[in-house]
Amino acid sequence: MTAGLTLPHRVLFAVTSVVDLEHIAAHVDHLLQQGWLVDVMVCEGAPGTLFPHAAVHSIDLRQGHGPIAEARALQRTTALIRDLRPDVVVACLSRSISRRRLPGSLPGLMPLAIAAA
Repeated sequence: MTAGLTLPHRVLFAVTSVVDLEHIAAHVDHLLQQGWLVDVMVCEGAPGTLFPHAAVHSIDLRQGHGPIAEARALQRTTALIRDLRPDVVVACLSRSISRRRLPGSLPGLMPLAIAAA
């Protein structure tokens, strides 16, 4: 390993709704310009062309009925995070799901967590 060599940082945006992708687009573009590796995790059916320079991961996040469907969605999400090993995870729920808005949240999104490894 060469002294002074630093690897780029990696961020994962986890978004539950295709509609909310437009809210993170500027953030994705900015981080890409700063040299970050950017991954976007979205529910199935999201257009991969929205982020041509970011890796888009499509995961079945349909909630279905009952805890088994939710446990499967959580398992798929956890597996992706383990595989990618991002430095930062930004997970967001649609405001229509949350029914509340936290101070400082983006319009249309409610942050669940911002965690650095």
